Amino acid sequence: MTTNANGRLNMQRMQNLLLIWLDAKSNDNNTDCHDTIKQLKGVVNNVNTFTDGGQCADFIQTISNNKVCMVVSGSLGQDIVPRVHDMFQVDTILVFCNNQEWHRQWAKKWPKIKGVFTNMTLMCEALKQAAQQCEQNAISISFVASNKNLKQLDPSFMYTHILKEILLTINFDVKYINEFITYCREVFSDDENELKNVNQLLTTYKNNVPIWWYTWDAFLYQNFTNAWQKYIEESHVAHASYSMTILDAQTGSILFQHAKDIGLPPASSLKTITAAAALHYLGPNYTYETLLQYSGTIHPETGFLDGYIYIVGSGDPSLGSWRYDKMTTADLIIKKWVDAIKKAGIKKCQGIIGDTSQWNNTQTLLIDGWTWNDIGHSYGTGHSALNWRENEFTIAVQPGPTINSPAHLGEIKNPPPRLQIRNELITSTSDGEASLYFSFDGSNIGYLRGFVSINASADFSLHCAVPNSALYVADELTKALRINKIEIEQEATVDLIKADRVILLDIHQSPPLSKLLQPFLRNSINMYGEVFIKTIAHKTQQSSLLDAPVKILPLYIKTLLNNEKFLNGMTLMDGSGLSRSNRLSTYTLTQILFQIQKEAWFNDVYYEAFPIINGLRMKSGTLMNTIAYAGYVRENSFVFSFMINNYYGENPSDMRTKIWSVLDTLK
Repeated sequence: MTTNANGRLNMQRMQNLLLIWLDAKSNDNNTDCHDTIKQLKGVVNNVNTFTDGGQCADFIQTISNNKVCMVVSGSLGQDIVPRVHDMFQVDTILVFCNNQEWHRQWAKKWPKIKGVFTNMTLMCEALKQAAQQCEQNAISISFVASNKNLKQLDPSFMYTHILKEILLTINFDVKYINEFITYCREVFSDDENELKNVNQLLTTYKNNVPIWWYTWDAFLYQNFTNAWQKYIEESHVAHASYSMTILDAQTGSILFQHAKDIGLPPASSLKTITAAAALHYLGPNYTYETLLQYSGTIHPETGFLDGYIYIVGSGDPSLGSWRYDKMTTADLIIKKWVDAIKKAGIKKCQGIIGDTSQWNNTQTLLIDGWTWNDIGHSYGTGHSALNWRENEFTIAVQPGPTINSPAHLGEIKNPPPRLQIRNELITSTSDGEASLYFSFDGSNIGYLRGFVSINASADFSLHCAVPNSALYVADELTKALRINKIEIEQEATVDLIKADRVILLDIHQSPPLSKLLQPFLRNSINMYGEVFIKTIAHKTQQSSLLDAPVKILPLYIKTLLNNEKFLNGMTLMDGSGLSRSNRLSTYTLTQILFQIQKEAWFNDVYYEAFPIINGLRMKSGTLMNTIAYAGYVRENSFVFSFMINNYYGENPSDMRTKIWSVLDTLK
């Protein structure tokens, strides 16, 4: 498949078949020659003419993605057929001549010759049948019932392939139809037969339902089929498991499916379900509250607080984040808290405590199934009832002077408290994996291991996970108070409130859930997903916090789809898709996306939160040798999900581009 300079699909390449006309007079500039080409283009729009057999054979050998149908003259046929007959590109050969009986004698020795003709009309009819058969052969499998006429295409064929019952209710705006007509006229400017089809579409479009036009030879059915066939024939997917499901967004009918029920890792496309579950259980206006409180008594003369200041979290993933307005940033929140403490008259206190009591857990939570390598990266950071700066910090890194020499650490921005970092990074010839590995033996040691390219940019840095987010924010407030001349006797710690009475100093409110979903889906922040799942569990009491990752989403799916069969073959271990143990079918995911369209929050909140990737509203997902996409094509009324696992020998960027070539045909 190719595109022109404007990025539009080259429609002349959408047929699987190329037609070659080999005749010594095929390039003659006369009426007979023009009429012949016109009739041939009426069957196959891509016609290539040759007068020399050698050039023709050389051209055929350059073809890789199409089948060839040849129309050869009797005079050249005896020479060219033995040379090209066994080429894999050649599908059908037709002989056009003046002496039918004589040429039939030699032609019968070659199986790919499907007829010898003296009448152009009869030959074009045979050519049409050959072209249709070639297009059908390009589809992987067609099941035909035993009691059916094998010369006819079984009606169930449409129900095993692309976009069945498509476009039943779409009503395109006139401007889109006119734009398409203009493009078609440009593409087929030299093809009188196709221009007639274009004019027919313009003048009679409203006379037929969209499905009638859709199944017309020139339309999308063939485009998607060819793109899909080309993709699955890639050597890089030969040993992969892949699945795709496309639904009609208005009826829910299956328009296309391949291995729709196989369970595959959805990667971050799972976030589409987590986002919907959060909206369902919490609502788009839900906000998190973080409380600043103190226990004890403030002595009026000295300003000494004979108790502690508590930062009480409720799970807010945006606390201290830079992604929203200034009121969520760490600097402004710390300043607000310092000002509130000063206003209360506190000049000295025993200490600052990060309180995670709302989740009844003082530890940063990690997810079973995430790899040891993941949890040191910012994308694999833990979470708790009290998160801060999205629980990540950065370490500037520069390569050493030579290959295999130690890499050097630069500035550590917003370092977590008490963490000792041991640098074991090595300079390498190319980019490699580098990560922070934590020691959970209580020693507060993190090991930087892996490789840094000798060509790394001057601003190269590693985004690392914070081991204890509640301690992270308590420590930062402690330091800020000391800078502001407020004495803190003890170092920051994490604990639960033990005082009988506490006094409120400040309430910080997060942006609404509708806003939090935007970076969750667009920037694919895994920590947000895990917080949403825990919040649902805490608010609904449908599971414990520890069981939440494996219980909340299945319960939501069962409720939404009202059918337990969709849980068969499903394994969900988290809310973000990072776990390699997750298994989900494309059919279940598309069913969820279809049903969600009925929710009041779908248009303005859910759909708008989706990223736009390659011109489509879809959520992507990537793990090692795994890529997934799920989303909507509103213009053509599609809901789709695609997953591939275990592709081989291709870098992710190139594989994504090849997947996009399939999804492009849905636009």
